Amino acid sequence: MGALSQFRGLPKQVYYLSVIRVIMALGSLVFPFLSLMMTSYLGFNEFQSGCVMIFVSAGNIIGSFGGGKLGDMYGRKKVFVSASVVAIFMAFLAGFLAPSVYMLPCILLSYFASSLVMPVVAAMITDHSDETNRAECFSILFLTQNIGYAIGPSVGGMLYYSHMKWIFYGEAMMYSIAIIIAIFMIRDVYVIPTREERLAVKLAHREKKSVEGDENTFVLLLKMPILLGFILCLALLTACYQEIGFVLPMQFEDMCGAELGSKYAGYIWTANGLTIVFATPLIISLSKRRNQLKNVMVAALLYAVGFGLNGYINWPFGILLVAIIWSAGEILISTGAGVFIAGYSPETHRARFQSLYEVARGLGRGIGPTVCGWYLLSHNYRQLWTMVALVCVAMTGVVYWLYRAQQKESLENNNTVSKTKEADL
Repeated sequence: MGALSQFRGLPKQVYYLSVIRVIMALGSLVFPFLSLMMTSYLGFNEFQSGCVMIFVSAGNIIGSFGGGKLGDMYGRKKVFVSASVVAIFMAFLAGFLAPSVYMLPCILLSYFASSLVMPVVAAMITDHSDETNRAECFSILFLTQNIGYAIGPSVGGMLYYSHMKWIFYGEAMMYSIAIIIAIFMIRDVYVIPTREERLAVKLAHREKKSVEGDENTFVLLLKMPILLGFILCLALLTACYQEIGFVLPMQFEDMCGAELGSKYAGYIWTANGLTIVFATPLIISLSKRRNQLKNVMVAALLYAVGFGLNGYINWPFGILLVAIIWSAGEILISTGAGVFIAGYSPETHRARFQSLYEVARGLGRGIGPTVCGWYLLSHNYRQLWTMVALVCVAMTGVVYWLYRAQQKESLENNNTVSKTKEADL
């Protein structure tokens, strides 16, 4: 109970947003089985399935940037509701067309619309929190959404083989409930700037030539090399993580057959979600005061161990147990990334900067399945998981280098402030 006490007394709107994320996560019935749909029902090989994931990734990246931009320009709640309506419609249409190749464009459009929503939710968390409770606010969002992920994919696994259409209809219904709660319970505190105010801010910042004033997110990012390096590391770690949803369903199918394999593919997310639900309060209480780059280093090592073991365990229950290891790493990354990015976010770009996490995830979703699908054409699962583990080890070294660069930057900034105070005296 001591670990849970850190989540008491947070802003009420954060709790509402957490409930919405639980419901949306309960509706995550399609994506965990997308690779199986393409290989089992549509006859794609591993590389072709990976290529389709490039389009999923592109939609995710464009949607994430678009959601951040639209959220800053038109308000969080409007964008949330509008994008969710599109996602619901496309999910229903995909269910009507399933299982045929014509469902794929609907799935892609549905995930594009959902990608618009994610940075908006993160921005609302940032709007309703401050530096004293931001880590806890992002942590409870992550914790509660994984309650949904512990249940949703398992239900999807049971429906996939004999009632495929209902995984689409179920996802649409969960999103519909989330919209209703958002409309009646969420209060958008973000003040939308007028066109004149945006122009005034832009001109003022141009005169000062300040980093914060450049409204191009990419240019801002290039001026923050540590944050840029962090985003690229997240992309590669996500590419490794993505193989849980891309490779393991096919691996389970080879082990157990199509019907039982789809159920185990759902159970892996139940093991992941339960680990996160029970371990997050303890891990966050131990890690929230530590530098977030240190946490990501530990997470990358946990990924290396957990993913590497997937290639050496030949029974499904053993792979479910290994999920505990990489799930602990996921906790550290998912709860710390938003906090780390928020620390670099100019006030005028909060939603757009929060979209960088989803952009990194989108890049990983495109890179990972495509490369690994091509690799599997001539290699086995053990060789693949060994390669994935080595990438995670390499990312540990890169994040350590970023940590050293951050410490050096902080020291230089402190010295500059001290010299300025001395000059004023």
